Amino acid sequence: MTITHKTTARQLGSVLFLLRVATMTLTLPSVIGMPSSQGLWLAGIVGTMISLPLLAWMVTLSRAEGLDDVVRISRRLLGPIGGSTVGWLFVLYWLILAAFQLRYISEAYLTGTMPEAPIVVFMALTALVSAGIARRGIRLIAMMAELIAFLVLISLLLTIVLPLDVVQLRNLLPVFPEGLRPLMLPTATAVPLFLDMVVLMMIAPSMTSGVGLMQGTVWSALVSGAVLTLLIVVVTAVFGPISTALELPALSLTRMISIGGVVERLELITVVSWTFGIGLALATVFWAAATASAHLLGLRCFEPLVYPLGGLAVFLGIRMWPDVGNFDRSTTAISGGLVTSLFILAVLVVLTVARWLRRWTGGGGGSGRRGETE
Repeated sequence: MTITHKTTARQLGSVLFLLRVATMTLTLPSVIGMPSSQGLWLAGIVGTMISLPLLAWMVTLSRAEGLDDVVRISRRLLGPIGGSTVGWLFVLYWLILAAFQLRYISEAYLTGTMPEAPIVVFMALTALVSAGIARRGIRLIAMMAELIAFLVLISLLLTIVLPLDVVQLRNLLPVFPEGLRPLMLPTATAVPLFLDMVVLMMIAPSMTSGVGLMQGTVWSALVSGAVLTLLIVVVTAVFGPISTALELPALSLTRMISIGGVVERLELITVVSWTFGIGLALATVFWAAATASAHLLGLRCFEPLVYPLGGLAVFLGIRMWPDVGNFDRSTTAISGGLVTSLFILAVLVVLTVARWLRRWTGGGGGSGRRGETE
């Protein structure tokens, strides 16, 4: 399918912002289970700063290869076998990410709204709607994200601002009660969430320019990092020591909102953020996995692959985490995020080295062409 419309920097930033804040609005993985919460806001800042050069690395590699997608770049630099292996690993990565997000949003809905409903119902319905959006291509996803990201950002800011009347600043002190060493784990948890933005290397062919690719990526990272830091600060200031034990901090924070003693229990703010944010984030991941699979299989259209991949993500979401305990352990940096981070970093290193070797041996570089599938 030939691309007739290009994605702007603002639309890319909106897509990546939704992909990033989807997890953040649910459980704040940088907070849950940590020894203390007072200094965790620093982990949000440090995680953002560490992630920025890594994201810039992804953008630079895409621009150097003519804004081609990561599958075609891999096959061009590593050959058919090596490139295809990298491509299928990315498909597997996006499938696991989709399964994880499906399980995340479903567990959150069960905990916060309807605890008696079967989890597979939530997962199947969410996957069905998101796959339907993904079949329309990245252009529709980008256009929807431009509006939804604004609404989600407003809802998050309201969630942060409205409970200020119950904020206790003394809960933020002492800032580092146990030193800086305990901040390593929450920082390591924050970085992989930014690396999920590697999907930008599939969106690159639809971009208006390489400059727009860089601007949209940096904007989304900075805004996401700022929101993450503010949310951690407010949750800690409101709930104090128990903030690290909350299952759904954002939902708990919303329940603290009271406007004039009349308007209370505004959980709808958080629920709407979950629904729209996760829905478009999943659509983006499904689209990336289907488009990459179509490239690898030599298909001209990716659309027939979207629904089967969505069904596979639901299956993986059930089978990989048979109970809540297994799922909760997968949210930590050691068991989940570290593995994906190492995979993405390894791919970036291998592709960069292969490109340097190609230029050094006279093979040229930057010979990629604009992508042809939406």
